[in-house]
Amino acid sequence: MSIRNLRPVKPTIPSDLAQTLGIKGVQIILILIRDAYSDLLSLQCITSGMDENDITEEWFVCLQLHWRKTDISLVPIHEKGDKTNQKSKRGKPPTVDCCFRHQWHKHSYFGIECKLIEANNKILCDKYITNGVDRFLDCRYSSNCSQGAVLGYIRQTICLDVATNIEERLTQLSGNPSLNKTQQLLPFEEHYTSVHHRTACISPFTLHHFLLSFN
Repeated sequence: MSIRNLRPVKPTIPSDLAQTLGIKGVQIILILIRDAYSDLLSLQCITSGMDENDITEEWFVCLQLHWRKTDISLVPIHEKGDKTNQKSKRGKPPTVDCCFRHQWHKHSYFGIECKLIEANNKILCDKYITNGVDRFLDCRYSSNCSQGAVLGYIRQTICLDVATNIEERLTQLSGNPSLNKTQQLLPFEEHYTSVHHRTACISPFTLHHFLLSFN
């Protein structure tokens, strides 16, 4: 048998990565997000002076360590550029902070955006929507996947107040989506979901909100 015959064959690109993964596959991703956060708390390596990129780097290291122990076929990537739905192909493409990418199809991924957020900071709360949630809804991120996640890093205020701020802003979006707390990842309690209608790509779209407190 020749070496050429041993080359991998690209599988058909899934029309919806989340649907292909199924409930169990998506649950693995959510558990990885949760467990990486749990490691950061145990290591006590996050300080109040760290910015979004610094926190994300440490979280992503922990995520990779857990990912290596799973049999999930997706590959975690830090800072994934995506020109899929960018009108102009010039300049820097939109970049999602992290993602779980299909092995062979670079535009098929479960996107994860990370944002600093505090209940008493209007600018950060607004950016959570405009630079986080909205980028999924206008299909700049995860256009080929019906689910994604936003991680909210909280360094000073409390999760309940932050969730209230997020919910107020979500209800102002098209369709008046609500923020729903789940018990899907217990004992981690600060996991929420919102469901949105997208016009330019796969819809409906489920967004997972993780409120990660480091105070």
